[in-house]
Amino acid sequence: MDNFNKYYELKKRTDEISYLSGVLYYDATTDSPAKAREYSYDLQAKLNSKAIELRRGLEFKNIINDLSLDSNLEPHQKRIVELEKLEIEKLDKIPSDKLIKHLNNQNRAYMAWEEGRSTLDYGGFEKELDELVSYYKEYISLLETDDKKGYDVLLNDFEKGFGVKEYDELFSLIEKELLPLIKRILATNDKMPNLGEFPLEKQRELTKYLTDILGYTSDRGTVRETIHPYTIPLTKNDARITTAYLLDNVFSNMYSVMHETGHALYALDLEPKYLHTALYSSASMSMDESQSRFIENYIGRDINFISFIKPKLEELFPVFKKYSNLELYKIINMVSASYYRTEADELTYPIHVLIRYKIEKGLYNGDLKVSDISKTFDDLMENYLGIRPHNKKEGCYQDVHWSSDFGYFPTYVLGSAIGAQLLNKMKQELDYDKLLLEGNLKPILAWLKDKIHKYGALYDTNELLIKATGEPFNPKYYIDYLINKFKDIYEV
Repeated sequence: MDNFNKYYELKKRTDEISYLSGVLYYDATTDSPAKAREYSYDLQAKLNSKAIELRRGLEFKNIINDLSLDSNLEPHQKRIVELEKLEIEKLDKIPSDKLIKHLNNQNRAYMAWEEGRSTLDYGGFEKELDELVSYYKEYISLLETDDKKGYDVLLNDFEKGFGVKEYDELFSLIEKELLPLIKRILATNDKMPNLGEFPLEKQRELTKYLTDILGYTSDRGTVRETIHPYTIPLTKNDARITTAYLLDNVFSNMYSVMHETGHALYALDLEPKYLHTALYSSASMSMDESQSRFIENYIGRDINFISFIKPKLEELFPVFKKYSNLELYKIINMVSASYYRTEADELTYPIHVLIRYKIEKGLYNGDLKVSDISKTFDDLMENYLGIRPHNKKEGCYQDVHWSSDFGYFPTYVLGSAIGAQLLNKMKQELDYDKLLLEGNLKPILAWLKDKIHKYGALYDTNELLIKATGEPFNPKYYIDYLINKFKDIYEV
């Protein structure tokens, strides 16, 4: 057996272990009995530890080292070796006992976060969060290099080459260009009409309708209910999503489903020959978020798609019959100072992420402590959006992310901006508006698969953007899109 086949077989073993762990996680966070979850999380930690042991083992390292000396590798194989070497170098710097302890800490943090949501007492969560922050500070000290220090280390895990400098520039542009428009629109004091309640069984019918038209079917995916919607890609024919249903807000579920389906489609569209290799994943978390935000916003909140889907909404929820297509479009895109990031409109959404970015930067590049998070978060919400959370559930701990990692949040905005750049190019090549109006999403989804999904991790984000759009990352498309859209809606 040659070295590449040896690599493939060993990687397949780690993927099989990760699959088992992922299925346990999906069950534990959705349908598992509450008292069974702790045992499930313990098993997950053991399985994850086993997968890490295999990847850290001498056999795996020797295979990758031998492959790195092989001059006959194909280009995609060279990329695999490059990515695996980077991962080995990172893992080698983290002591095994600390990593295993960290995995258990993450599981405890999630359970404490879940409990805090029901009791509003986040004391147990903050204890676990303090341990998580301490771990990541040590993690940073182990992985720092001359050109990558502090918070940059965590950011780099989710988007290679995009650090504090680049994110500061992006968020400064958002503050300069978007914040004045946000303030002007919020001053209009526009209010959401009372739409009544939306029965859960009808919302579940809408979920099925949405996943069907997006090509996310039960033979390769499934939808369950959880507190915080997420996607878990497991293998080539298995990418699962979750959603949450609110009786008074059908759009919460509608756009959660579209968002998570965007993630799932990316995973299911990967080139099959990359399975059980380092290429069988998205190019980066930002690129992954670009696809989920594309489906959610650039398709889902477009007036043409809303016009297409309105008859289905009327069938399920007769309240929508009293609104025109344009009125419904304006309701769905209403700008408001929302407490919740996941319910925020497109225009204020990047501000929610900016707040979390500033807190993370303060934790790892400044003097911010875990005990400072709540007040800092509330102060920033009041400063930017003019509202102050009433408790930590609608404030600093509404998101699940800080029960596991840091550096992820900024990818939501970077991904949104990448999506706008892709949209600009797509409109040059497809009759985008007509396709949305007809509900014909197949050409749009095929374009995303051909330009982005199929390549997996073969290229870095900028390389992939250049291939798809002809230029590296350019935030002007995102800024222009938001300004033009909301100036038109609000006639300001």
